[in-house]
Amino acid sequence: MSSFGSKVWGLSVGIAAIAGVAQCMTKAEAAVITFNDLGPSPFGIRMPNAYGGLRWGGAGLSDWHYMTSGADPTDNYVALSGRGTFVGAPLGGADFYFEGADFWSRRGLDANGDFYFILYHDGATVYNGLNEDGGRQRFSNVHQTFNPGYTGPVDGFALYFDNDDWDHLAMDNFRFTPVPTPGVLAGVVAMGSSVCGRRRRMTA
Repeated sequence: MSSFGSKVWGLSVGIAAIAGVAQCMTKAEAAVITFNDLGPSPFGIRMPNAYGGLRWGGAGLSDWHYMTSGADPTDNYVALSGRGTFVGAPLGGADFYFEGADFWSRRGLDANGDFYFILYHDGATVYNGLNEDGGRQRFSNVHQTFNPGYTGPVDGFALYFDNDDWDHLAMDNFRFTPVPTPGVLAGVVAMGSSVCGRRRRMTA
């Protein structure tokens, strides 16, 4: 193989390695938070503020509480004790892609409600469901998966209620994917470069 051919082959292997590692990294980092490892809580316990690598509340205490389903003592979900709905990366933490969660009503009789997603990135609002067609999320006593349809990176989200529906909303199976930090990406690039270097040495 010519010197030029060796370089091209080595570069191709390096690119394939970077793509493969990046794909595996993304799959490995995708997360679904089920809250089940928090233990039983029949009456509601305030969410630990750093649970799942996220902040469950703003500057004050979180209004999110985890509770145990009456039907299954090993199955937890979260509910609200007030209007403080913020969930986000710790200060200075990595961005993430918010991929939605399961929502339903805990109320047996009046089991309908609605809310709007508000998404933030670097102190700015990047999505406001109040201003979007189809931004109103209508929930009932049936578990449904809702997401805002926003595909960019965020570092926090909140729910907005124009009524008192926060008092019977339940949420479970919170889905998000952390955005790889520059350091992680640099490591992937270095791994690809190492593959190219090894090929060049083998063909020298």
